[in-house]
Amino acid sequence: MKKRPSRRSFKILKWIGMGLGSLLLLMFLLPILFPGKIAQEVKAFANRKLTGELNFSEARLSFFDHFPSLTVTLDDFSLKGSAPFQNDTLAAADRIGFGINLSQLVFKGRVAIDEIYVDDADIQVKVNEKGEANYNVYIADTPQPADTVSSASLRLDKIRISRCRLRYDDRSAKIRVAANDFNYLGKGDLDKAVFDLETEAEIGSLDFAYDGESYMAQKNIRAELTTRINTNALTFALQRNDLRINELPINFKGVVNILKSGYYIDIAATSNGSDLEDLFTALPPAYVKWLDRSKVAGTIDLMLALKGRYDASTNRSPTLKFHTRITDGYIQYKDAPLAASDIQLNLDAALPSLDPEDFYLKLSPFSFKLGKDQFRSTVELKKLGETSVKAEMKGGVDLAVLNRALGISLVDVKGKLDINIQSNGTYSAARHLFPTTTGRFNWTNGYLKTAYYPEPVSDLNLAVTATNENGRYADTKIAIRPASFTFAGNPFRMEASFSNLDDVAYDLNAKGTLDIGRLYRVFRQEGLAVDGRIAADVRLKGKQSDATAGRYNRLNNRGTLTVERIDTRMDGLPKTLRIEKGVFAFNREKMQFNTFVARYGQSDFTLNGQLTNAINYFFEKKATLHGAFRMESDLLDLNEFRAPVATGAATQKAEEPTATATGVALVPTNLDVSLTASAKQVLFDTFKLNDVKGTVGVSGGKVTLNGAQLGIAGATLHLDGSYDDLTPQSAAFDLRFRARDFDIHRAYEEIPMFREMATSAGSAQGIVSVDYNLKGQLGPDMSPVYPSLEGGGTVSLKKIKVKGLRLFNGLSKKTVSAIDDPDLSKVDIKTTIRRNVITIERTKMKIALCRLRIEGKTNFDGKLALRIRVGLPPFGLIGVPVAVTGTHTAPKFKVFSKKTEEVEEE
Repeated sequence: MKKRPSRRSFKILKWIGMGLGSLLLLMFLLPILFPGKIAQEVKAFANRKLTGELNFSEARLSFFDHFPSLTVTLDDFSLKGSAPFQNDTLAAADRIGFGINLSQLVFKGRVAIDEIYVDDADIQVKVNEKGEANYNVYIADTPQPADTVSSASLRLDKIRISRCRLRYDDRSAKIRVAANDFNYLGKGDLDKAVFDLETEAEIGSLDFAYDGESYMAQKNIRAELTTRINTNALTFALQRNDLRINELPINFKGVVNILKSGYYIDIAATSNGSDLEDLFTALPPAYVKWLDRSKVAGTIDLMLALKGRYDASTNRSPTLKFHTRITDGYIQYKDAPLAASDIQLNLDAALPSLDPEDFYLKLSPFSFKLGKDQFRSTVELKKLGETSVKAEMKGGVDLAVLNRALGISLVDVKGKLDINIQSNGTYSAARHLFPTTTGRFNWTNGYLKTAYYPEPVSDLNLAVTATNENGRYADTKIAIRPASFTFAGNPFRMEASFSNLDDVAYDLNAKGTLDIGRLYRVFRQEGLAVDGRIAADVRLKGKQSDATAGRYNRLNNRGTLTVERIDTRMDGLPKTLRIEKGVFAFNREKMQFNTFVARYGQSDFTLNGQLTNAINYFFEKKATLHGAFRMESDLLDLNEFRAPVATGAATQKAEEPTATATGVALVPTNLDVSLTASAKQVLFDTFKLNDVKGTVGVSGGKVTLNGAQLGIAGATLHLDGSYDDLTPQSAAFDLRFRARDFDIHRAYEEIPMFREMATSAGSAQGIVSVDYNLKGQLGPDMSPVYPSLEGGGTVSLKKIKVKGLRLFNGLSKKTVSAIDDPDLSKVDIKTTIRRNVITIERTKMKIALCRLRIEGKTNFDGKLALRIRVGLPPFGLIGVPVAVTGTHTAPKFKVFSKKTEEVEEE
């Protein structure tokens, strides 16, 4: 017989049921009782605590979105960034939920947010070149009076992010990060000033790039982190941070301190005793596919550390250090007959203050075995410019066997490689130092084929020897005997020797044909593209000092280089430079250019002439190249040669390409070359010049123009002057230009500078002559910087009809009607220009029966300060003084007055 439940049990169940019912009722009632209040408080809190613009379509209150938390959920959420990114979206999400502290809401009527939930969000973090970020949207708390009670507050205990896409673009640090399928759970007493944040995170696919180079692509990241955060000092201490990139375990430790300007960082990432195979899983996807077909063994230690202050405003950067050690490595790809075994590597590298000039690298050792072949090397390098070198390399390797063992797919390489090099000392071009060296490099029966072009470089033999016994330039000897190969059916062979780098003695023989276009595609390089053919039959022999001292009879330079349809495209050239044909002929000290026919963009030119001192120019950094040329062209567009200057707005999207603006034409400082040119048409800025002739000289970084003449606005303009680039965005010029009997109205229509300097010419018809000197500066668009202009000269009016000019119209209304729309002849107007002001010297002119005398000032903004005397008929003995102020378009007249206002300078 079963025992019946007691009355006490029924009471317990009854109270439990009532409690659960009440709880369920409360869960339904709270969203109904408080919806408006909570939504209103959240929005008020956002407006008070966020600088960025916040928007959402609907606010919902529920226990069931993130049970058992009471959450207010904002649908179609978006938040814009802080200045200067206030127009760009920082975060957008399908839903974002804020967990509400239930006890604070029920008993105190306060909306206290202690949890955040983000689902399906796009987060765009941006930092511009000045270090200004878009995420500074939260306004920190300010001290409040003791009796002040806030109706809404943020005291977080939990953050959960699900299925988010994160983009981080820091242009000041040149770092870009893309994270897809980002999931994050963070817990801790986030309302405290100092707390530990426990984090679990996973990223389905992570990309990382620094300075345009990709270092990580499509990597799966899993992390368990403990971070101590001090909100008072904005310090983040990484205490336990276990990270896994695919299968490679990494541990992070260190501290990050956010400063008012920049940050201080001391972080080290290590992975010790890991399997070498796990390293390849952390590399880009192509290596993972390679790993599936390979046998890889061995252990690896890794360390990457970044320590120091980063501040873009003071150009301070932390120091980067890297260490890796591979022990007992083994790699065998697919069915390769031999493996690369006993791989030993110990590498240390450092970049103090992220400055490449102070780099440090030590490889001690790097060695491996390939069957019976062995290779071993140690290298230690310090600094650029004054580079300390300590290196030893020795070994012989069958490259075809090595290529199969490593499974390198981009390159098919064969031949026997034999290396034996010892080098110790300092390389310094400034101090003429060279490390003591004994070395040889032999590559015999070589073969090279890349994935970029189907034809190989075959029959490749390269033998190089180098010696230096005392560490000075003068004792250096380098020999290449031979460098030979066959490519695209064309054999090429070169032998050369160089000794005494203080006074280079050279001996070079080269013969063969190079298909430059096909050869480039074998060794493709970003930012450069070339095409065409070069046929060489050259013998160069002599000493640098003989070329410098003019002892040309001791030089034995002879032979030719014939070029055909050479196309060159590179980042520094906006257009393609094509040399249709041409012959370089070497004759002792001279390098002659015979009928070079070339095109650049829409420009064409034929060039003949010669260079001297070419050998010394090649070997000596400060040597000057001399030459004289004659050029003929049907069309020369100088605008196509302008230097590109990068620009970019702070609010520009990371995916958008950087805009470019033009800069001034830059002049090399180590040229002494003259060019006598004849061009049927030249385009420069907005000018269209016809029948251009003259001699241009380039010397010491300046351009001089002598005896030039050109057709412009129907007249012949004679020019002499100079041009000197000061910076990539500014240049100085000094010109004298003379033109006789040109159409003033046509010049006003066709010459922008004339239109700016002689605004009244737009109301004139007739013939004018000009003789003027002008100097000043040009801006990045090659237009004159008007406040910098200085000069003076004479404008001669031969026969001019002025119609509708407000100056004469207004003057006639105030004085004599005969002055309106005058005819002027035999009038010389002398002016000077300085600091944006044009000073008109006293000028006399006859208009009908009146005699006018004008003097005063105007400026490029059109303001007037003129004094005019109107001599009345019949002989102008009685004069009426008139002061003219205002502007060219709205002049003001004061009769019987000589007082004017000063026009503004600059």
